[in-house]
Amino acid sequence: MPIITLTSDLGTKDFYSAIIKGTIISALPDVQIVDITHHVPDYDSLKAAEILRYTFHHFPPETIHCILINTSSINIEPIILVRYQGHYFIGPDNGIFSMLFDEPPEIIIELHEKVVNDSLTFPFRDYYLPYLKNIILHKNIEKDSIVKSEVYTKLRPEAFVSSNQLSGNIWHIDKFGNAISNIRKNQFESALQKRTFILNIRGNVADKIVKHYSDGPDGKMILLFNSMGLLEIAMKEGNASKLIGINRGDRITFNFT
Repeated sequence: MPIITLTSDLGTKDFYSAIIKGTIISALPDVQIVDITHHVPDYDSLKAAEILRYTFHHFPPETIHCILINTSSINIEPIILVRYQGHYFIGPDNGIFSMLFDEPPEIIIELHEKVVNDSLTFPFRDYYLPYLKNIILHKNIEKDSIVKSEVYTKLRPEAFVSSNQLSGNIWHIDKFGNAISNIRKNQFESALQKRTFILNIRGNVADKIVKHYSDGPDGKMILLFNSMGLLEIAMKEGNASKLIGINRGDRITFNFT
């Protein structure tokens, strides 16, 4: 059964995501639809890219990932279809793909299907859906299409190392208040070598990495690497974001001695 995932900034308060799902099911009744999230902050392509970056590879090859972030701006940012590591992605060419992928995609196609009406208030129906059908029906998606050589590029915030420091950013706060950074485990270990470290956030200090959320003392900041291999700041049975005062976008810096 073909799988289509949805990542959007539409939220679930309104009926927009339901309309999209109904449109897919009406046209392709045999597909499985998976909501990755509809709560990307409004127009936030970087957050959508980070979410998909650590999510898409958990799905089987040939999964189609629909990215619906600020799609109303298609007169400025064309909708493109790309193939990357055996997966398909459809979304606006606004820099999200350069922040999502580590290497250039295998295929880049600008979608230019004839639209149903001139208002373009429903770009999913007018642009995404025809190509979803073609992929699922195994049609040649490159035939009569505009094939591009590259995607629009934006820089993704990266962790960086100096002689005695490693700095990164918080890119996500989950529902438990855990703060997830962009510092990868291999980066940390390479920077640390055989030294000791300390992380101080507003007087909350940690100098070791634990393996489980339950390993730390109550009410104290703990550090661990999560299942994505990213450094996470947490608090045993507490909300680290609220109690420590750390938010998305904040910079954190390890000092090595």
